[in-house]
Amino acid sequence: MVGDPRFAEGRHQARVEVTLKSRKDLTKQVDTFRGKAENPLTTEEVEKKAEDLIEPVLGAQQTRALIETIRDLERLPKARDLRPLLAMNF
Repeated sequence: MVGDPRFAEGRHQARVEVTLKSRKDLTKQVDTFRGKAENPLTTEEVEKKAEDLIEPVLGAQQTRALIETIRDLERLPKARDLRPLLAMNF
């Protein structure tokens, strides 16, 4: 792996170049990753990412309830109603 000085410092850019045994070269460059403002995730992708990160800690049922509650946050009477959904129940 070799850094490329053409890429801006502090940016999340990458270029991968691979040479196959057949001597064919493959190149892919990415200037931003999914989830940045320039390339946002969909609501479904955000929920799936949250589920993947939260479920091992809170469990499937509590994670699903938390995501559903946040999806409809405007109707939540009080922010403190989120607290039980964020607590780890051992």
